[in-house]
Amino acid sequence: MAKYSVRKQNGLFSVIELKTNQIIHRYDYRSEATIVARFLEQGGGFAGETPRFFVENVVTLSDEPAK
Repeated sequence: MAKYSVRKQNGLFSVIELKTNQIIHRYDYRSEATIVARFLEQGGGFAGETPRFFVENVVTLSDEPAK
């Protein structure tokens, strides 16, 4: 049974944990989200039960200039 899903929401691709309905992360490209979802499906992470504090108020750092 799948534990993660990739869904397009507001122009971004979200990796969603199905058991908790939490958005793990959002990506610009489906391919990036799919790679992460596959990694999590294969045991990288919390087996479908990510603690909420891991996904709340997360700041993403980037070398890209602000848009």
